[in-house]
Amino acid sequence: MGMRWLPKYIPWILLLVYWPVLFVLTHLPKLPPTGVTGKDKLAHFAAYLILTLLFWLARYGKLKPAFRSKPFYVALIFMLLYGVADELSQMLVPNRYAEVADWLANASGVAVGLLILMVLRQWWQWLAVYWAGMFVFTHLPTETQPLDFLPISWQQFRLVYLMIAYVGLTLLWWRTWCPQGRFVCNKILFTSTLLVLPTYALMDVMITWAMHKPFDASALGTAVGGVILGIVCSAAFARQHVTMKAESV
Repeated sequence: MGMRWLPKYIPWILLLVYWPVLFVLTHLPKLPPTGVTGKDKLAHFAAYLILTLLFWLARYGKLKPAFRSKPFYVALIFMLLYGVADELSQMLVPNRYAEVADWLANASGVAVGLLILMVLRQWWQWLAVYWAGMFVFTHLPTETQPLDFLPISWQQFRLVYLMIAYVGLTLLWWRTWCPQGRFVCNKILFTSTLLVLPTYALMDVMITWAMHKPFDASALGTAVGGVILGIVCSAAFARQHVTMKAESV
């Protein structure tokens, strides 16, 4: 039987990792003010947007949300109620308070997450949105970097987050160019991925350098490492499909 169960449970695995981490972050003692208006609300919005996407994919898979469908309202109400519970439970943490503005930011993330699931129907659309979002986040001004809201002990793992981001980009890129409706492995995909994504990583670092920031060779190396790891994962998914097909014969 091998690992044929893995593709089905990947969203669950991601959700069960992400959700506890998010809960811990929202229940740490409040950090000193950053002085950047709206930065905390942006973090709430992005956190709940990602949580909503993972929850839907884990619970409903490929089903598309629709205004007339029961799953849409189940997910919407559940996530909104969790947002309320999340805010109220923060009152038990020193220096934290339940804020209506934070809940509204959470609710906005939930709504946008469900709308994204409604609108995005093709893999290339997911790739375009992910890539654009990744570019914006990596080129925000230094004083508004989204990772700055994390505890200092967590900020040291910035390169790990960057590698994960490039692994995700590589997986989406690879899957977008697989016309068979599944992961495949061939020389064209392998070559194009090795040419395009590391080139983009270099361009990304050069743009950052042009914005009067230091040239970050470690970020470039980490990005390329993320691409390579993404290629390995994509090839593994393709091989798993072949193995599952052979076992079913």
